[in-house]
Amino acid sequence: MDYVLTESQIKSITAAKKKRIADGGGLFLELRPLKAGTGKYFIGRMRYPVGGPTIEVPIASWGREPGQLTLKAAREEWIQLKAWSLREGKDPRDKRRDERVGLQEQREIPTLAAYADHFLATKSKTCKPETTKDYANILNNIVLPDLGGHTKISDYSYMKSRLRVLDVVQKVADRGSTNHASRVLMVMRQLFQQAISDAYLDGRNPADRWEGLVLPAVKHHPHLNLDELEEFIAAIQQQEGRWEHVTIMGLKWTLMTFLRVSASVSLRWDQVDMEQRIWTIPGTTRGAKRTAKYSHVDHKVPITGPMLQVLERLERLNGRQDFAFYSPRGRKNPHINPYSLNVKLRSIGYAGRLDGHGLRRTAATALKAKGWKWRDVQDQLGHLNSEDIDSDAKLRAAYDANDRICLERRRALLEDWHSMLIEKGLRI
Repeated sequence: MDYVLTESQIKSITAAKKKRIADGGGLFLELRPLKAGTGKYFIGRMRYPVGGPTIEVPIASWGREPGQLTLKAAREEWIQLKAWSLREGKDPRDKRRDERVGLQEQREIPTLAAYADHFLATKSKTCKPETTKDYANILNNIVLPDLGGHTKISDYSYMKSRLRVLDVVQKVADRGSTNHASRVLMVMRQLFQQAISDAYLDGRNPADRWEGLVLPAVKHHPHLNLDELEEFIAAIQQQEGRWEHVTIMGLKWTLMTFLRVSASVSLRWDQVDMEQRIWTIPGTTRGAKRTAKYSHVDHKVPITGPMLQVLERLERLNGRQDFAFYSPRGRKNPHINPYSLNVKLRSIGYAGRLDGHGLRRTAATALKAKGWKWRDVQDQLGHLNSEDIDSDAKLRAAYDANDRICLERRRALLEDWHSMLIEKGLRI
């Protein structure tokens, strides 16, 4: 049998609308557009009985998670199903149903509460601790009290539980938090989808997306246009000499690097290579915004001349404490609180006009307008996207922080940005 598809093709393929791709021997890959990507499912087609009408046999979704099959495994499964049908003279769909029923009879079905613990344990392997904690709070404080944790997970079918699930979501939305309601629905959807993959549930996900939940329009962080920068920089410079000098330096550093504030102000001296002029931000840093899967990927930032001046001034101010933006008033960490930058921005008259995160958009917008490639700007922002990931789920060398070409291109970008800031009146 000459097959058409390869595993690497399936990994990279996407679809804007539902379609099928024939692999050979009656096996098809069905692509279903989803909000978070493209769903990929194996489906077999054959005539049953022989010479009769064509039937479709759902096989499994593509992947390596529990309940999923790789391309090779799906081919083997389909060959076995067809052989069984011809040998027994039975509908191959009956075999699939019998297998699920037999599996359910052989094992103990967990309660919703017990399965929620299993779900969280699974998530802890791929999600950051704070994400897993958030999921646990949603399940333990919102979902389980309403749905009842003592009912077996297999009883939460779409027909039985859809209205109850939506009622949980509506209660949260009625409190004025539609964004949180959407997150509650998302967590339940993931939990029930895992239960479907584990063959504890059959059929449609009871927490499927709900068109009745209307989310508010996305609010972007306020930012400044290029022609507003001079006035803003003048306002910062007027704060020089006050006791919040480290906070002012934090504002300047964040404006110059346009990194997330929590990564910016948590700069440690042992992350700085003065010889190579490189600042390495560990992928585990809160502000790096890496998922657990990519927490091993550090973000390296070239250090320009003006940035070096900032570091030298911080060393004169604080000495060689562990953190460059050291603050003796730090509670969780001995550096300035990331939120203090927003407090300072409000105090100098920028409430509602600019916040710490908006400094990123301010820089990105200005550099894009000046003609810099958006990919270069994205690299400096520390964004990882699907184009950066190869078939082995590792970053391509083009993004690799050790890649000299990538780093030097971003060094030139930062030098250009810092020249713009200096022209607008920035002084270190």
